[in-house]
Amino acid sequence: MTNQTQSSGLLSRIRNWQRGLSLGARLTYTMLPMVLIPMLILSIVTYVRARGLLEQQATSQMLAATQSQIGVLEEWTAAREQRLQLGAQRAVVRQAGGELISVSRNSSRYRELLETVRTELDDLRFRQGQVMFSDVLLVRASDAQPIPHSKGKPPRF
Repeated sequence: MTNQTQSSGLLSRIRNWQRGLSLGARLTYTMLPMVLIPMLILSIVTYVRARGLLEQQATSQMLAATQSQIGVLEEWTAAREQRLQLGAQRAVVRQAGGELISVSRNSSRYRELLETVRTELDDLRFRQGQVMFSDVLLVRASDAQPIPHSKGKPPRF
């Protein structure tokens, strides 16, 4: 019963307060919730829809940028591979490499050939400010094994 008397007392105070207001003020207080509630609902719905669209647009832009970068990297890789293949076909490199396999590692000819190959490979290694490769391993085609070095490791160029 006390709750009913408190709520009826509250309602009577609100009615007394509203009676003291002008017609314009009463109309404003009555219309304000009728306007604000739908506006709040519409703004929440608009936010949710816009967020989904923005996420979708950001995803598609990132996907396009990634695909573009993949294309650039593929072109860059193809150009490097082409330069390396052309460099490996140089007559000096092929001839010196073939002789390095057959010459004794302790001879002066081996050191001359090694220096010739290093000079050619250094020219090929640095192109347009880029390091094309860092190591070269000479391998016999017959057994596909690295050429042994006196210390048990293949020679580095």
